[in-house]
Amino acid sequence: MNIILIDDEAVALNALKRRMDWEKYGFEQVFTANSMPQAQQLFSEQRIEVMLCDIEMPWGSGLELFEWVKAHYPAVECVFITCHPEYDYMRKALQLGSADYLLKPIDY
Repeated sequence: MNIILIDDEAVALNALKRRMDWEKYGFEQVFTANSMPQAQQLFSEQRIEVMLCDIEMPWGSGLELFEWVKAHYPAVECVFITCHPEYDYMRKALQLGSADYLLKPIDY
């Protein structure tokens, strides 16, 4: 199983990639992207089953990305990781079918 981590903040993205034992949870490859276009490119090139995604990003939000993913790769599971506790974001994430909505900072 493969996972993609998407966040426009390089420090947060690198910490998430380094601080989790992804292999322990059955992930063979961990891909990273810092924008919607970069993530879309990786989806077109790789087999990805799970995405952990920030919501607020330049060049397309995480919510817009998940809408695109659901249209093209409907089996992908999504967990949003964000510092935005806004109800509208949470509601939209749930409507799209996200598996969870976690607030930063993450307790690794």
